[in-house]
Amino acid sequence: PEQAAEAESAEDAEIDVATARELLEAARRRRTRAEESRAAQHRLVTQLEGRRRRLEALRTALQEASAERAAAAAEVERLDEETAATETTLARLRGDYGSVEARVAAVDALRTRLTRARESVQVSRQAGAEAERAAAQAAERLAESDFADRAALAAARLEPAARQDRETRIAEHDRHGQRLQLEAEQEDVVDGLQRLERGEALPEEDTVLAAEQRAAARAEDAETAEAARRRFADRRGDLTTPLERLRGALVERDERSADQRRRRELADTLSGRGPDNTLRMTLTSYVLAARLEKVARAATRHLQTMSEGRYQLLHDDSASGGGLRGLDLKVHDEHSDHERPTSSLSGGETFMAALAMALGLAEVVQAEAGGISMESLFIDEGFGSLDEESLEHVMAALHRLQGEGRRVGVVSHVTEMHRAIPTQLQVDRGRRGSTLRLMLPDGEISGAELAAAAEEPDGAAAGEPEPVAPSGEQSDAPAREPVR
Repeated sequence: PEQAAEAESAEDAEIDVATARELLEAARRRRTRAEESRAAQHRLVTQLEGRRRRLEALRTALQEASAERAAAAAEVERLDEETAATETTLARLRGDYGSVEARVAAVDALRTRLTRARESVQVSRQAGAEAERAAAQAAERLAESDFADRAALAAARLEPAARQDRETRIAEHDRHGQRLQLEAEQEDVVDGLQRLERGEALPEEDTVLAAEQRAAARAEDAETAEAARRRFADRRGDLTTPLERLRGALVERDERSADQRRRRELADTLSGRGPDNTLRMTLTSYVLAARLEKVARAATRHLQTMSEGRYQLLHDDSASGGGLRGLDLKVHDEHSDHERPTSSLSGGETFMAALAMALGLAEVVQAEAGGISMESLFIDEGFGSLDEESLEHVMAALHRLQGEGRRVGVVSHVTEMHRAIPTQLQVDRGRRGSTLRLMLPDGEISGAELAAAAEEPDGAAAGEPEPVAPSGEQSDAPAREPVR
């Protein structure tokens, strides 16, 4: 009986649960419908509000349009009145003419005639004034002359032919007087007049003859000098063209000399000997120095990692061998805050600097090689000069490079590196030659197995190591990357 009651209770409970579920589902549907109705009401309210705003805007626009219509009507009435006034004014201005333009043209023509009349009156007045002044001057000259009145002047006036003859004779007399004046100014005439004034007697005939002979000789000398002058002029004319060519050749030589001087100065500057090249750097050194600066900046990142931020590589343009500059390096020591030459570094520090420069050079070459990837780097010896701490920093830098996707292979006998690098390609020397062994973290592969894997096509495609020529040394490689 108890089991039957429990079963009946379970059935009732299941019925109640099913009923509750149905009620819950019905409540959810009612809630969904209510939410939909609320959203619809909200949309209707929003639409109603938008339509109300549009109605208000239309009412405002209607009022503005009515006001504008009234203003436009007033403006039209005002324009009609102005048009009527303008037509009245135009009719008054037009007068008896067909148009205002015709009356304006008639007024312009009348103005032109008036201007010309004024000019004619002005010219007439000026001519009258000139005539009055000429009459006054003539009266003054008549009063100053030897004539009693105008009748005596008219009676003394000559005919044109007689006047022209007398003017010609006067001009001839004036020219003759000028010649006599010029002759009177001659040295011989002046000397003769002075002798005549002093009362000296005339020279003898022999003296005059001797003077004439001397004059003739001087005339011959003058003719000879004139002939020499003409010959000189001819020779100068013959030499003018060669002189011009010589001047042109000199100008061309000066231009070539200037060009050669510029070329020599440029060559001296490019070779590091010019006065303007204060750094004494050749062009090659200058270009390499620019690349060296890039390599030094890239190498500093690795050197700071290896030296715990102590050293920075800097480009040094001070004098080097042969007096030239530009291809040297120096380091900045953060411990002393001083710059010093790389020759002052210890053996281990020098190795770290060289390794950093190799890594920096690889980065610069890869960046400037048009996307060519340099994925492999091999380092041969040098680790033995590092102390334990420096070796740890170098290994950290190498592991970081490996994490960036590069293969790093090292050749070393340092035991600490053997422990730090689980993947190794060992070269064992024996009496019959050298043998290879590939040491992996999970086992060892002999040289024969390596050779067999290398001969298989699938082995090469799978990225297995290729045989390495015996070198008599032990080669180690970082983990996770086989040495190729």
